[in-house]
Parts: sequence; C-alpha cells; structure tokens
Amino acid sequence: MWRRLLYALICFPICGVVSLGWAQLPADDCLNAAGRDSEMAIRYCSTAIDSGHLTDYELVHSLNNRGWAFYRNKDYDRAIQDYNRAIQLKPDYAYAFNDRGLAYFGKHDYDRAIKDYDEAIRLKPDYPLAFNNRGLAYLSKGDDDQAIQNFDQAVRLRGNNPQVFYNRGRAYAAQAHFDQAIKDYGHAIELKPDYAEAFKERSEALMYKYEYESALRDITRAIDIEPGDADAISNRGSLYYQRRDYDAAIRDFTKAIQLKPDSVFTYWLRAAAYYDNGDYDDAIRDYNEVVNLQCEVNVNTVTEIYQRGLAYLYKGDYQEAILDFNEVADLKLSWGFYHRGLAHFFMGQFPAAKEDFNNSGEDPYSDIWMFLAEAKLGEDANEELHAKASRIAAQLNYWPGPVIRFYLGSMTTEQVVAAARADDLADKNPCICDHPKAVREKVRFHYSEGAAYFYLGESMLLHRHSQEARQLFQKAVAMTNRNSQEHHAAALELVRMTGTAPQKRRTAK
Repeated sequence: MWRRLLYALICFPICGVVSLGWAQLPADDCLNAAGRDSEMAIRYCSTAIDSGHLTDYELVHSLNNRGWAFYRNKDYDRAIQDYNRAIQLKPDYAYAFNDRGLAYFGKHDYDRAIKDYDEAIRLKPDYPLAFNNRGLAYLSKGDDDQAIQNFDQAVRLRGNNPQVFYNRGRAYAAQAHFDQAIKDYGHAIELKPDYAEAFKERSEALMYKYEYESALRDITRAIDIEPGDADAISNRGSLYYQRRDYDAAIRDFTKAIQLKPDSVFTYWLRAAAYYDNGDYDDAIRDYNEVVNLQCEVNVNTVTEIYQRGLAYLYKGDYQEAILDFNEVADLKLSWGFYHRGLAHFFMGQFPAAKEDFNNSGEDPYSDIWMFLAEAKLGEDANEELHAKASRIAAQLNYWPGPVIRFYLGSMTTEQVVAAARADDLADKNPCICDHPKAVREKVRFHYSEGAAYFYLGESMLLHRHSQEARQLFQKAVAMTNRNSQEHHAAALELVRMTGTAPQKRRTAK
C-alpha cells in the first residue's frame, strides 16, 4: 500500500494539470484519505469518479484508491468492481491486480487471488508485496511449500519487512519445522521489537519443542505489548495447563473470559483445568457454559456433554453423569455406553453396567469391566471373557490386554505388574494441541501400574482375600490419577471395606 500512495503522490502534481475539473474536485482528499479514513476516502473518491471530468489515468488511480477503501471496510465485492474497472482502463496496472487479489483473499477465494497475484508478478517481477500475498494465499490453501517459496522471494526482494519473516515462520511451523519457524519469528522481532503476533507464534513453536520457560517469556512479552489480547492470555493459560500449573492456568483463563466472554474454547480450557485439579463443581459450571453456547447436540458438540459427565462421575454424582452419558449413547457413540456402564458399576447396579459394557463395542476395557460386573453378580464370567479374548487376540499383548490374560489364568500377578510397568515406560504426550508432527515429550507416570493393582485387587476380593485386596486398592489409589476409573473404583472398594475414604492422590503438577 505504501508504494501505491507514494506513486500517486509523486505523479499527482504532474497529472493534476491535465484536467481543470480534477483540480476543482476533492482529489487530494481522495488520495490522502485512502490510507487513513475509509469512509471519507469512499466519499471523496466517489465524488471525483462520478464527476466525469477525470482522464483515464486519473480515473484509474481514483478507482484503485476507492477499491482499497472498500477493501478496508471488508466490502470485497464493491472493491473487486472498482479494481475491475481500473484494470479495464489500464491492463498493465500491477498494483490493481495485487489489490484485487487481496479482495478475493478476503472472500476466501484463494485460487482466484493467486491468479491475480500471478498477473501482478508477471507485470512487475520485483514486486515483493505480491510475492508475500501469494505466499499467504498458498498458506491458506495448505500448500506450505509453495508458500515458503513465495516468502523466500519476498525476503530476497525486501529483506527488511518483518511481516514477511513472520509469515514464512508460520509456513515453517505448519510443516512442524519449528527451529526454522523460531528463527524467522526472531528476525521479525529484530526488525519490529514490539511485534506481538511474532512473540505469540514463537511462543507456540517453542511450546511444541517443550521449551516451556522460553515459551512463557515470549507469550508474556506479547501480553505486555497488548494487555487486552484475550487470545494471548488464553494461550499463556494453555502453557500453564501443559505444565500442570492449574492455578496459574485458571487465573489466565478467567482474565481471558473477562475480556472475551463469548470464547467457547477458553471456557472449555478452564473447565479442563478445573477438572484436572479436582475442582469438579467449577468444571461443571464451565462445561454448562460451553454446552449452552453450542447450537445443538451432535457428534461434533457432544464432547462437552461427555466431559461434563466425567466431572459428575468422578465427583460421585452418578445420576447426573448418567443423564449426560445418555445423550452420548443416544448418538450411538461407544464411549457413552462405556462410561454410563462405569456409573452403573460404581452405584452397584451391575445388571445395567453389564448391558452397557456389552453395547460399548469390542474393546479390552469393556471386556474387563463386563467380566467384573458378571463376577459380582455371581455369574460364570470366564467363558464369555474367553470368547471375547479370542476375538481381540491381537490386542492382548498390549495394555490392558494382560489383565484379561490374568483373569483367564494365563498370566501371573508378577507378569501383569511387569506388563503395566512396561506400558508406563512408553512415551506419553500430554500436549492438548494434538499436532501430528509435534515433538513428543517423554513423561513417566505409574498410571498403568496403579491400574494393575486395582484389577489385581478385584481378583483378590472376588476370591475373598480381603486383606490382600485392601493393600492392592491402597496402592491403586496412591499411584493413579484421581480422574481415572481405576482410582475411583479402588477408592469406592476401600470405602465399602473400611467405611472410610482413603486419602486421595492429587494430580501431579
């Protein structure tokens, strides 16, 4: 844009003497307002264009300036109409092709935008802004390689533009080339030290590399530059959440919600932080907000209802949990049946639990819990478990498959514990961002081992070895996450056996 204004300002004294009518119209206002006040530019340029006193040359620039004003107002169709007229009058006008490309980009018609940028570059091969804009169009189409090639050209032609480095950094990040992205964001910040968006994006790239301290510094710097940026504050909350610093995460999410009360995603994040922190009532209130902000319940929105059901489940409000899981099950989603089965199991309603586990599909966990429900009903559960095991034989070598093998008598207690410990040594990635190419963090917990002690404890309890069962349940409570089925079930068994609740393990931060 600065090139267009400079060009017009330079040529205006020469062009302005061609027509006496132009000199008598608000031409200066049309020209000068284009980059500052869109409404004023539209008004002044329209007066000049409609006067009928302009030469073709003067008309081209007036149309282009008004088109830019329409573009800034996001009135893309009227902007395109003006650019069309300008191009008809001057078919070699590279700036009009570039600007029309921007209008098509605003309409998300990326292919049409690219065609205009192609023409702008053909007419003006040293046009860095057109290369940058074409790169953005390719980036929006998901063609990261083409985007990077265009940004490379823009850097070559104009290496002091921070936005080009920022855009190329985004393209590298989209390819999970985080080191290169971080380098480009750094160049952008060197050229523009108060570039808040570059700090935000670099923070996210650093997060994918699990460099949390550096990521926090960057996102905090972005917030310092733009204190009212709700998204940046929410992003910092996400970083705290990743570090399991739930109190700090909740503070940031709360501030972000105050600034942007309609942010469904931030409510969801705060609900997750409350849930992981064991603050189930607060989590439920936030999930209520998320559910209320959704238009309808379908396979895309039912996740929040399901998560609210989990909060009710581990709070111990099983009836409310069942109501939420009913909605999930009504959509024929297996996890609705499965978790409704858990709620019935925790309530001691084993026939209903058995039916739900049977409807939840072929899965080792469903088979294990159905076996336990049948066993507690006094039924011969081994025959059916053996039939199920034969259908999922390939899964029995992976956790929790060894539990099934133990219940069928083909593994010892020691072998089950060893299999659980091996599973705990596998790499875990707690990243909520779920980037398919993200670097995986190696995190070690003892959740599978703790779960193993619960399932072993149930076996001991079924064989009336109460003392051994109690010790195993105590281990399960101590080693598992509080928001896990094994932790909750072990705690319930201890209450039934001793009449007092065990001291619950707080989620690690």
